[in-house]
Amino acid sequence: MTFPLITDQDEWNTDWVKQLSFPLFLRNLLYHVGNVSDAAGEEAVQAGQVKTIRPDVPVRKIEVIDPTGKKTTLDRGNRPDFLYGKTDELGVYQVEAEGAGPRSFAVNLLDPDESNIEPRGQFRIGATTVTPGEIRRTPKDLWHWVALAALLLIILEWYVYNRRIFI
Repeated sequence: MTFPLITDQDEWNTDWVKQLSFPLFLRNLLYHVGNVSDAAGEEAVQAGQVKTIRPDVPVRKIEVIDPTGKKTTLDRGNRPDFLYGKTDELGVYQVEAEGAGPRSFAVNLLDPDESNIEPRGQFRIGATTVTPGEIRRTPKDLWHWVALAALLLIILEWYVYNRRIFI
């Protein structure tokens, strides 16, 4: 942080410690600086992306089992974590290390740009640029008026039928 929380006179420099965001900041700080990975909050990996694997305990090598069952052994070397780049298969990958519990991560095709269904002003298909034309008006529903006219006709028929009985 770029400012002290407590001044030289032992007074709070800010009221941030009383705000709801402060515990969340401390949690994120501990997770980031402490190199902790939360399984529920793991980043999504797309096919072909490199996955950074940080085991819970210090180990020299790990085994990654892809969705087809093929095992790959990774040596850490001088790095603090492992980099796994063979994520071409979609599915769940298992990570096994000595002294650590089994972990897993998923490779999927979810892409926020593909999920965005907002209409575009223009887009390209090959060398052709497609732009929207004139905005059409939505057609009016006329069945409401037809149903109302049928209802009025039935009421008129009922009235005429009942007047005939009383005369």
